[in-house]
Amino acid sequence: MPQSPAVAVGPCPAFAAERAGSGAPLVVIADDDVGFREELTDLLDSKGHRVAAAADGTALLALLQKRTGPALVLLDLGMPQSHICDTLIGMSLLPEPPALILCSGQHREILENVACLARARHLRVAGSLAKPLDPRALLRLVDAAAGQIEAPSDLPDADRPAGFSKAMLEEAIAKGQFRIVMQPLHCVRSNSCRSAEALARWHHPEKGIIAPGLFLADLRAHGLLYGFTVSIVRQVFAWSARWQKEGRPLELAINLSPSLLSDGRMGNFLIAEAERQGVDPARIVLELTEDEILPAPEAVLDSLIRLRMHGFRLAIDDFGAEFSALNRLIWLPISIIKIDRSLTARTNANAPIVLENAIDLAHKLNMHVVAEGIEDKESFQQMQALGCDAIQGYVVARPLPPEEVMARLEAQGPCNGTPGPGLEASLSLF
Repeated sequence: MPQSPAVAVGPCPAFAAERAGSGAPLVVIADDDVGFREELTDLLDSKGHRVAAAADGTALLALLQKRTGPALVLLDLGMPQSHICDTLIGMSLLPEPPALILCSGQHREILENVACLARARHLRVAGSLAKPLDPRALLRLVDAAAGQIEAPSDLPDADRPAGFSKAMLEEAIAKGQFRIVMQPLHCVRSNSCRSAEALARWHHPEKGIIAPGLFLADLRAHGLLYGFTVSIVRQVFAWSARWQKEGRPLELAINLSPSLLSDGRMGNFLIAEAERQGVDPARIVLELTEDEILPAPEAVLDSLIRLRMHGFRLAIDDFGAEFSALNRLIWLPISIIKIDRSLTARTNANAPIVLENAIDLAHKLNMHVVAEGIEDKESFQQMQALGCDAIQGYVVARPLPPEEVMARLEAQGPCNGTPGPGLEASLSLF
């Protein structure tokens, strides 16, 4: 990697000092080339990143097991001692898997195939770079990925629990500690935001705000997912009813586990609660995670049909994240598909082709298409050009408290791929 561009690239020293004290993720350089590791370490260190290095897969896994807090690994695919596939397995089994930036001098298709394998093992791939590396591109990618890793978790590393007890979660549900934020979606046709997705946060009295990735598995394990979902639905419906009365009927989406629909109880609750609160079901979208839908027992399909016939709109969330079964678009009463970031992130040369055909197929089936995880203006414009109906991601807005949503949307005005006035201020909230 050339020395000259490296000296002039990246944030100023003041930014570097600020980042070093901000609890930013550890950046791990995993490469068997000593000179490359040292040069990259100096470059990233000079820009304020916390840096560590590993010469092979075994050393990398040992380092990741000992570290605390989030990590971003710059992973060379050709390291000795352990095959890249074994290294990915090892990282996927860690209590807190790192995010990855894949690097290789091999053919670009190998990088893309490894990225697909990593995502299949539920590892987050922030991007990939071919060697020899462009220092400017590397720093842009590392800065962007590091910022995203810091954002999702609001819980300090020292307070991260191995798991939450049933009693603690029951108390949180009973006391209303699970509250919603909302992330607006941009409607391409109207060039405005007319819908939002409700997302859960745990407002813990001692530990602060806890992101859902840290408590959802425990809710499932303790059999509390139903009670949790009921509390979230009631909040969403209350805001929907309020905005309908004010003449501002924003469409709201709720994440719903298909496992809750197997006995009919959740379906019946949704129908009854909408009637009780005076909510128009056509203004509610129920998002079903794709990897939970298949196989869908008859009871789940029965609930979905009942909900659709009562006016609720149904969406497949994270479409394309798994090995998608296209036939479910035929036999499920779905009206929306939300394209997973693995297809919208442009990390694979074939992704735009797959994405374009998925959008075309959905439109031919009279379905609405939402592109998820859009975080820059270039991606925003690409999704517009490909024909997506709506766009969701940080380029539109970060999640906001419900009481701020309407004010922010009114202040935003038309969206051109750059966060509007007021939305920028939300970046520090979550």
